[in-house]
Amino acid sequence: PFLRGTVVAEACYSTQNPAAGEYSLCPGRATATTASGAAAYCYDNTYGNWACDHGTHVAGIAVGRGGNQTFSGVAKGGNLIPIQVFTWDVYSSDSFAYFSDINRGLQRVIDLHNAGVKIAAVNMSLGGGSYTIQSTCDSANLSTKALIDTLKSKGIATVIASGNESKTNAISAPGCISSAVSVGATWDTSGWTCSGSSSAQDKVACYSNTASFLDLLAPGSAIDASVPTSTYATYHGTSMATPHVAGCWALLKAAKPDASVDAIEAALKNTGKAVSDYRATSIVKPRIDCHA
Repeated sequence: PFLRGTVVAEACYSTQNPAAGEYSLCPGRATATTASGAAAYCYDNTYGNWACDHGTHVAGIAVGRGGNQTFSGVAKGGNLIPIQVFTWDVYSSDSFAYFSDINRGLQRVIDLHNAGVKIAAVNMSLGGGSYTIQSTCDSANLSTKALIDTLKSKGIATVIASGNESKTNAISAPGCISSAVSVGATWDTSGWTCSGSSSAQDKVACYSNTASFLDLLAPGSAIDASVPTSTYATYHGTSMATPHVAGCWALLKAAKPDASVDAIEAALKNTGKAVSDYRATSIVKPRIDCHA
């Protein structure tokens, strides 16, 4: 109900390699589809696990329209193009994403833009590994960077989570790519604990990766949003912070359709609340203030 009426297109890119215990999460275990329902396949019929509650939660933060709730997502008038890029691994009983599938998803966004679909931002609440030097990250992820560069040239931001490994000098990939907009997490409320650290509004979450080249902060703990099926949950993570930025990006792009990615990023940095990371006080980053 929270996302009803938001979806305007779908896609799925996933890997099918049973010999390695890897199974596609696209309908019918296809490896690529843009058909209606492509991104809605969340239940693995063979192994009986929900694989998509994370994405549904993220989508709700960005564009949830309220449904039967008294709250909504950030851009409640916005639309959603869900693109599923994960693969199910039977050995870990979890899903992961190959960069090849991520890249196919990014290319689909480019294709939709070229076909006339108005797209403000790509939200990528995913990542792995860590990079302390941004140029090294760029060099190690050239194909993904090229796609993000192309999106940026078309006025589309690629907003990516910084990662949840508590690092104070590194960001996970692909969020570390220089042309992406990386997002770390702050607390939205007090009353929780996080690895021995108490929460407070606008305090950086203990798990959030940061670095000198992190771009923005946004609320990532404790965030209520939609999960399958027709229910809601409170989640924590830079994954939850990222769609706050993507949703805000849609609002700003609606207000100024011709604004470049750099212009909107500068606006968010210039109007955001300066937050000093208690773990590394030399790092001060803006927590977005979309209204400002």
